[in-house]
Amino acid sequence: MSWRLLFFTLVLLAGVATLAGLQAGDWLVAHAPTQANLKNLAEEDPSPVLGPDGTPILKEPPQPLMNGSIGVPQRSYTADWAIKKSSADQMLNQLKNDPLAPLIDPNSPSSVYSQGAGDNFPAPAPFTPPVAQESGNWEDSFQAELAACRKLKFGQRGECVSRVRNNYCTANNAWGTVSECER
Repeated sequence: MSWRLLFFTLVLLAGVATLAGLQAGDWLVAHAPTQANLKNLAEEDPSPVLGPDGTPILKEPPQPLMNGSIGVPQRSYTADWAIKKSSADQMLNQLKNDPLAPLIDPNSPSSVYSQGAGDNFPAPAPFTPPVAQESGNWEDSFQAELAACRKLKFGQRGECVSRVRNNYCTANNAWGTVSECER
């Protein structure tokens, strides 16, 4: 047999199976039972209670209760959300007597927030602005130090040049006025 004939036969069989499946589905829908055939349901039994969407409302199944028995819990929750004055006063008195209360309350005069950091943090480093050169000819020493930086190795050169530029250009307010002090 040739491959074409095999392929044509398979396609033809798939089409016949599809049509047969559609016909069988239509027959099953037409001959479906209209009512469930339940053995323990009689005509006299009341119909189930339906909800607003038309679905039957089922009873809640029994479950373990807090007292250890099995049953359906009662759904009567009435929560009183108001705090009684006596319990509020009792809570405030307990907070006043708590030794950790000053640490928690930021408004307390002995609070950690109001005391500052104390000895927990090191003192900040003092800021010393660069000192201006005493002589008016600072550019010569600036160029000499830059030349010394350019003789260093590649990894040290950039750090040295930026340090020298910051020392001389900032101290003499020369940023943007001298060719080596460009931003």
